[in-house]
Amino acid sequence: MNSLAIIICILCCSLIFIAKAIIPGGLSRIPTNDINMLLALIPLEREMDHRWNSPKIHRIVRIRRAYSQIVSGVKYYVVFDFHETECYKTEEWKLSSCRIIGNNHVCHAHIWVQAWKGKNKLLRFHNKIRACLNESHK
Repeated sequence: MNSLAIIICILCCSLIFIAKAIIPGGLSRIPTNDINMLLALIPLEREMDHRWNSPKIHRIVRIRRAYSQIVSGVKYYVVFDFHETECYKTEEWKLSSCRIIGNNHVCHAHIWVQAWKGKNKLLRFHNKIRACLNESHK
């Protein structure tokens, strides 16, 4: 009887593991250097900076975690470090010349890509301290 319970437990754990791997529409962790995620995120950096209530330009410095989800395209859920630079938004700057000076913020972005429509939309952008930045489902 005891061995039967162990076998059933092993089978259930195996099924949970298999089901988790193949759930349609489920979140999948992706590498932080995934080229498709980066191609979706980097063009939206300026939009995120514009939403950030700061006189200084902020830049994405490091991707901490990333997930993808297949939903009428691909949604990316990305956690990254958003650093303040020495450059002010009111002036013209070549972004590569804006030196990182501090004030790191851990931010989250939800991005929806529909490549066949040429659509790359920032759905949500926020950080834990400032649950501040409006959602753009409008």
